[in-house]
This record gives sequence, structure tokens and C-alpha cells, in this order.
Amino acid sequence: MIDPMFTAEQATVSTLLNCYLRETRSGEWMASSPLVGQAPIVRIKLSALHLTIIAPVCYHSETGRHRYRLPIYVQSASHELRPIRLTTLASLLLEQIAASEGTSFPEKLLKRIVNSCRNLEGYIRTRLHHSDSLYEPNLRFLDYEQSLLFGHPFHPNAKSREGFNSEEHFHCSPETGGRFKLHYFAAHHTIVKEGSQWKPSASASALIKRNLLGELVQESARTGAIQREDKTKPAIHSFLHDPAYALVPVHPVQARWLLQQPHVDRWMRDGLLINLGGLGESYAATSSIRTVYRESAHLMYKFSLHVKITNSVRVNKRGELDRALEACQVLDCIEPRLHEVHPQFHFIRDSAYLTLGETEGEESGFELLIRENPFQGDDGKRAIVSASFTQEAVDGSKPLLARIIDQLIMKQGLNGQCDESVARVRISRGWFQRYMKLTLYPMLWLYNEYGIALEAHLQNSVIVLGEDGYPERFYYRDSQGYYYARSMIGYLEQDIEGIKESGNGFDDAIVEERFGYYLIVNHMLGMIQSFGRAGLVSEKVLLFDLYEALQSMRDLHRIYNGLIAAWLGKKELRIKANLITQCWDIDELENELEQAVYAQMPNPLHEIGAKAALIRKARQVTAPWRDQERLVPSQRSG
Repeated sequence: MIDPMFTAEQATVSTLLNCYLRETRSGEWMASSPLVGQAPIVRIKLSALHLTIIAPVCYHSETGRHRYRLPIYVQSASHELRPIRLTTLASLLLEQIAASEGTSFPEKLLKRIVNSCRNLEGYIRTRLHHSDSLYEPNLRFLDYEQSLLFGHPFHPNAKSREGFNSEEHFHCSPETGGRFKLHYFAAHHTIVKEGSQWKPSASASALIKRNLLGELVQESARTGAIQREDKTKPAIHSFLHDPAYALVPVHPVQARWLLQQPHVDRWMRDGLLINLGGLGESYAATSSIRTVYRESAHLMYKFSLHVKITNSVRVNKRGELDRALEACQVLDCIEPRLHEVHPQFHFIRDSAYLTLGETEGEESGFELLIRENPFQGDDGKRAIVSASFTQEAVDGSKPLLARIIDQLIMKQGLNGQCDESVARVRISRGWFQRYMKLTLYPMLWLYNEYGIALEAHLQNSVIVLGEDGYPERFYYRDSQGYYYARSMIGYLEQDIEGIKESGNGFDDAIVEERFGYYLIVNHMLGMIQSFGRAGLVSEKVLLFDLYEALQSMRDLHRIYNGLIAAWLGKKELRIKANLITQCWDIDELENELEQAVYAQMPNPLHEIGAKAALIRKARQVTAPWRDQERLVPSQRSG
């Protein structure tokens, strides 16, 4: 029987230990130890405290995403051993980091880790018996967006939230299947600031009115009659057709915050802003929490939300609204050529924005991005946010990735025809290779040709599976995740006047640090870890496939001998250190250049590279035997 509290604590402990080991480069691995019944362990010396953490290991990962067995132990200088729980473990690790970094003890982070674990326990209780709507391969876009119960596997407090009350937390969280009505204001045109690159041409305010009108019509059709106006509220239909007013949707939690702000109170007293309350159909929270989705809508809304999620308050900056439209101009320039080479690689655009203010640069809390929705209705079938592949099943059943591979084995008639473990490896490798062709290859081509790097972490990535169960199309989202390398920005300037002054232009070293982390460490290694943890194929096998894929890109002349060679040959990779960043209490979204703390991790591709020639030779020698084995039916009964 699944115990939600135990499952949440085990997951939080595992993530915390993995963050600590990766970011501090500490830990002594032992194949067995009599201290914990001969199980493999990792020993972590806390030199400042004269203590040692001993963690039993039940899965050792080549790329750092290990799984541990509770309880975790602490050993004193006198060798006394005692079990400890999450709060004690976190306190000890944070105290050691504070001593090493020369900072004060991070009380806020400790509270966030505990808060994250409690929230996770609640999500597990809520969704424990919903595995059919979490991990099946034939679900829809929203199902997968709301399936990330465990969250980022290398963030110590992936599920911490500060700023929701308990009712809001339940109704507005994707992990609970949250749905809610949007809160609307009517704003006089004198305080409305908007921009649009929407196709076909439409202003942001027109898009919002058209969308809400459609919702009200649907609502009326569903109830069988036009509902009578609430006499306590201004007549919504008059504002829908009045060009002097724009309708402004906001997240209901943000509405609560806005109604407490002096500038909002002043606008309302001056008659420039009218509070209309909750209107229209319900929207669902997606994995980012502040971007909302409705199955039949042709758009999504990305709101400002004055809530601290993990370690950052999630608001749209005024400059980000303009840069979203700038990204649309960039895509207009590059997509025709990109699609000639990589026709299945797509961008989801934030093509319009609307906000309120009396001056151009003002941030009022109403900042809204309007995102295209390519996943309307049946177009959302098998549209999977890639972070879903990293999630364990809350009920102990098979995770999504294992179900996809098992379904392919069944479809191809390989169950019972050959050793199923061999079939699993073969299908997994083929699936991952197709995945790389849709993701890794196009993104490196884009950086080679235009100097554009994408912040393509797993949560910014959506993969659509075909009817056959293999990756068919890829979508990148997030207009805040474009980096233009300064060495190439002059090339873009030829087609996009003014791009040299873009806030997304960075020195090449910064671009390549972030590109390497998001594409290789977070994304590719994240996928490899997921195959390994699901027992489908050894991480080493897929690391070799990734190595071969990168090595094959010699036609990318500008970056092959520099960036790609560094990824293949350097002994270390740069990583975002989420744990240490928070020990310094850094909100990276408020920091200069949105810079988190970066650290180094051992590069698993470097070790694979040293063995690559031997592996290739061994494969050539054994190829005839392996081909024969594939033709021999399994001798197992059943």
C-alpha cells in the first residue's frame, strides 16, 4: 500500500541528496557496507560538523540522478549511527554548505524544502488513484501538463509555493487538476498598452474580446438560455462592444493582489478601471502554473503572478513583452529555412501582449502575454511536455516512458518473440534516436546558422507522438528563452533592424554556458536518466548514442570544433546549481542577466568518448551474432 507521506519524503530526500552531491562534488561511493545490511551506500562527510551522512543506494545513475532507500543515517565522530528524517538531513546539509560558502544558515530554504515535501504529499494523496490520467501514452496535452507531481529532479524544493492560500493552492495548481474562472477588468484605452504580431492580424485587445465572447456564447448554449445579468456588476456586453475599453483577464490569485495596490485603487476611483470579477469558461493550470489553457480556445494566457514558486516570483517584466514580439520577428526570418531542413521542429509563439500603465515602461501587475495554442481539441492528442518522461508513477506502477516502450513492443509483436529485455533496449534506443533528430539536431543547426540558442529545458519542450508511438513533431515554447550570440547578431541585423540592441543579446560564453546546461545536461541527460531509472536500457548505452549523434554533426562547421568538441572532450560540464543558488537567497529572475550560481559536474560524455572506439569495434565484430539472436524466438514459457 502506498503511503503518500513516505513517498513524498523519499522523493524529496533523493532530490536533495542528488543536488548536494552534484553541486559540491562530494560523496564516497561504496559497493556494500555492513552498516546497512551490505547495501551499496554513498558516504558524505560534513567536515564543518564532524559528521558523516550515510545513504543506502538502490539505483546508481551514470548522470547523477540516483535513487535512495530510506532511512538515511548520520554517523558521529564516535561512529554512532542513527536514522534521520528529511528536516534533520536538510538542516545538516545546509549547515555544511553555509560553512563552505561563508553564508549564514539559509532558514528560508529549509522552510521551502519542508513546504515542498508537504505539498508533494498532498498532490500524491489527491492523484494516487489517477494513474490512467497521468501516465498513459494516449492522453492529451493538458493531462501531461498536469502530471508533473514530483517536478524538477534537480531542484531541492521543486514544489514549494509562497503566496497561495489553501483554497487557491488546490484550485489553481496543475498537480491537483486545477481549473478556475479568470478575473476580468475593463480598462479605459488611455491606460492600455498593447502590441501584436498575431497572424492573421489582430490586436491583443481584439483577441481577448473575441475569445471571451466565444466563451459566453458557449456558456449560454450549455445552460440553454442567456443568463440574466448580475445587477451588482457592470454589464459585460456593453464593454465587449465598446472600443473605448479593453477587457483585461488576470489570474484570480493575481486579482487579489492587484485589488490591494494603490495604483489600481486610484484607477478605479478615477473611472479608468472597472472590476468585472470572474467571467467566462474555466481554464486549467499548465505545468508553469501561471500559463492557462482551455481545450477549445485558440490561445493561451501567460499571466504575471505575485507568488513565489520555488525561489522566484513569477511575473512578466515589461521588457519581456517587447522581446516576445521581437522573437516573433526573428522566427519570421529564420523559420522558412529551418523548415526546409527540419520540418518537424516548431515554435509556440507569444504573439501579443497587453498591460496597463500611464507611462511606457511602467509595470503594473497586469502584464499579459497571449500565446498561440497549437493543441486545440484533437490536436492535443499525445502532445507530451518532455518533463513528463522524468516523473515516477505515484502508485508504484510503470512510468510514462516505460508504458510507451512496452506498447511499442506489443505493437511490433516482439513480446514472446525474443528476449523482452533485448527488445526493450532495441526499441528504447530507436525511440531516443528519433527523439534526438527532432530536438538535438535542429537546435544545434539553429545555433550554428544564426547564433540563436534556446532555453530548451524539458518543461519548455513538447513532443507529439505519432500513431505508431514514436516522436513525430517537436514544439519549443517560452519567449523568454531566446539567446542571441553577439558574434552572430550582426548577421541577424541584416534582416531584423535593431536586433543588435536586443536584451536577448549576450556574450558567446554566457550563451554557450546556458545552452550547454539546458540542452545537454537538463534535456538530453534528463531523458537518458529516465530510460535508465525505468529499467529500459543502461544509461551508458544512451550516452554512447548521444556521443555518436554529437560526433556526427561535422557539417555544423562554425560550432563543431568549438562548442560540440567541448561537450564531447571536456572533463566537466557547467551546471545550474539550484541548491547553492538558494543558499545565497538569489532570485535569478531578479538578478542581473538572470544569472544563477553555476557549478561543474563530471562530464559523462568524456568517459564514453574514451571508450567509443572500442565499443564501435566490438559492435562490428558481434553484429552477425546479434542479428542471428534477433531471429531466434524466446525459449521462455508463456
